[in-house]
Parts: sequence; structure tokens; C-alpha cells
Amino acid sequence: PRCEPSSASAQRVRAPRDSLVIANTSSGKRFGPLATYLVSGRSGIETDRVAWTAGRNLGTDDPALAAPLMQATARQSALVQVPVYHLTVSFDRQDQVSPEQMQRVADRVLRDLGLSDHQALMVAHKDRQHAHVHVMVNRVHPDTGVAWERWQDRAKIERALREEERALGLREVAGHLQQVDAR
Repeated sequence: PRCEPSSASAQRVRAPRDSLVIANTSSGKRFGPLATYLVSGRSGIETDRVAWTAGRNLGTDDPALAAPLMQATARQSALVQVPVYHLTVSFDRQDQVSPEQMQRVADRVLRDLGLSDHQALMVAHKDRQHAHVHVMVNRVHPDTGVAWERWQDRAKIERALREEERALGLREVAGHLQQVDAR
């Protein structure tokens, strides 16, 4: 799998042939607009793009309910101006992955980033030729109100993805920071 950008402020890392995006994330101020994009696209009228959703530490899988819950939690920290963390994990077209496998990979990335206890919403899309899942995460911890720092997130994401590719027998993609072993 690889991660794709979700906005113009995304960090970009490209594979050697410049054809695969490896580890991209973005941050934002409000959960509502991201949730709307995840469900309805940039135009706001794209229908039938969501394959499935899954919530973590939210009590809901519904993006319309998750966004205000996450925004309310983010308000616990007056210092945090950018509480939204968004990443997209994309799988190679040839990798036929199940929703369970996609959630496993996303959960692994969240765990390795130290975000397992944070509120997160996974939204898988079926609007492309390749499987991909967006993960909208609240940087503010729901119990402590402490914000997660994204320093070194790219290296942790790439390491988690490489390990999950091997564990699930998926196509291994060389990253900016992690190289694929020659076989």
C-alpha cells in the first residue's frame, strides 16, 4: 500500500520512477469539511463513492456524527489550531484487499504513530481502480486533551506499510525512507 495526499498542504514523497506516491499526509483545522469531502467528493455531489466506514474511539461509523464529536474533543486543547490529521492508504490495483485487510493496515499505521487511543474515522472509497482508505484522525487525545505531534510520521508510516505488505502478501512498494529488499 501507499499513502496519497489529501490536500494541497500534503507532504509528498515520490517513488523512484515518479509513478507511485508513497507517504503523504495532511493537516487541517476543521473535521466537517473533510468528512463532507470523504462522503461527497470535492464537488459535494459525488454519490456512491463510499465502500465502507469504520470508527475508532468514536462510538459511531457515521462521518456526519464523527466530525462534530471530533471537533468537540479538539476544543479540549485551546492551544491546538490544527487538530485534523488525514492520511490515505492506497493499495496497488493488483492487490485484491478486503475491508478487514484495509482496516488492519490502517490500524497498524495508527498504532505505530501512537494514535491508537485517538478518535479516528476510516472511509474507504470505491471511486478509483485501486482500493484506498482515508483516515481522519483527531490529534487531540480524547481523555488527556494532549495533542499528538506528527514529527517523524513519514518514517513510521512507511515502516508500518512495508511490514504489513509482507505480512499480507501484498506488492511491496519502495518508499522514500524504506527500500524494498531485492528478491
